[in-house]
Amino acid sequence: HNQPNHASSSFSTVAPNMFRMAGMGPKDVGVVQSYENFTGGVLMALAEHGFFKPEEANEFLQLDNLLAPSGKLPLNTSGGNLAECYMHGLGLHLEGVRQLRGQSPNPVPGAQVCLVNAGPMVENASTTARVMRPSTPGSRVKFWKMGTAMVLTSEGSVPRVL
Repeated sequence: HNQPNHASSSFSTVAPNMFRMAGMGPKDVGVVQSYENFTGGVLMALAEHGFFKPEEANEFLQLDNLLAPSGKLPLNTSGGNLAECYMHGLGLHLEGVRQLRGQSPNPVPGAQVCLVNAGPMVENASTTARVMRPSTPGSRVKFWKMGTAMVLTSEGSVPRVL
């Protein structure tokens, strides 16, 4: 594959642009759904999204930090690809929406934003997403696609793709 930087999950440019376009940063994210095609890709994706610096990985990636409901950054609350399904990230997007609607079996109380990323370490398939909590339970979620960055939001009632 043509990825010039093999020690990357390919989010080093996509993630900062997504956060800039969304008007938020890693500190705003309450829960993450990350496609785990390879364990190293998840670690690199989290670092490249700014949740921690690479040298802080051992401290940040402690089990208690990654579990719902009270972890610092709950990760793959539906069990991810290994426990829920292997549908190339679709299940992760569904769990992101469930989390923010309050319909997840492993809810993260008060989460307002869920980051979903799919395809770490595959340059042309990488995606990032932002989901905002709907103002009313069960309301619809809007979806924007911007190149390799996707934004899902609950503003309005009908999903829209730009």
